[in-house]
Amino acid sequence: MKTRILTLIIFSITLFVILSPKGGARTIFFADFETGSRKAKPSPAVNKPENWKPENPQTKWTIGDFKNGTKALKQLTEGCAASGNTPLPELKGNYFTNGIIQLEMSAGDDDSWGVVLRKSGEKKGYLVVFGVNETPAVIVALLDKGCADVGKCLDQSGCENNPANTLIQVPHGMGAMDQTNNTIYFGRVEAIGDTIRVWYLKRDDVKDPNAKDLGKPIAEVKDSTHKSGAVGIWHETMSNSMIDNVLVDTGLAVDTEGKLATTWGVLKQY
Repeated sequence: MKTRILTLIIFSITLFVILSPKGGARTIFFADFETGSRKAKPSPAVNKPENWKPENPQTKWTIGDFKNGTKALKQLTEGCAASGNTPLPELKGNYFTNGIIQLEMSAGDDDSWGVVLRKSGEKKGYLVVFGVNETPAVIVALLDKGCADVGKCLDQSGCENNPANTLIQVPHGMGAMDQTNNTIYFGRVEAIGDTIRVWYLKRDDVKDPNAKDLGKPIAEVKDSTHKSGAVGIWHETMSNSMIDNVLVDTGLAVDTEGKLATTWGVLKQY
């Protein structure tokens, strides 16, 4: 009897850990670009545009006024030659394996915002594209295919309207999108094991940006090419466009259903 009670206690604790709302996640990066922000992680330095060091020197970051009345990070330069990735400041090494990356975006141009993840080399990692009007889709691609090459737009790298060169391309379905920075859009990338899921919608349609369940993702793909690496913000000639509330959570449990079944199978032996 004592053994059975102990088994039930252990199972209850295990169930709580596995199914906890944040799944063991922890926020390792947050930038809201507000002066004197206490939310910034890992330090207030992430809110300063001079600390965002783009791989393409033609990318120019400054602080702008976001539609919701807060500050945001604004990209100034027009043209495909300015396109490229900017690694997140203050984070080093291959720190991202499993977790969530999300941000808010507004558009002053017709091209694309994006997120680079699990980047461990110049052409090793993934690119997730949040298209506006020139590329009205969500795209998940491998850096290995050249889809995030410095100084190139997606059509120049052969990754726009070319499913054969990407992992998945799904129309975002939002119709003609606002290019006056007066509409805020929300993007989330969830990478767990070999599964990458992407959500992309208007910020006004997101009741809680921290909610675990945002409904069905707009795109989902399985690929095991890259396990871990760094995170960055990518843009395709997004002049006078802005991003805000850039967040990275790591430590998400992988295959919680499988873990639960395995744990229960072990405990049933007692």
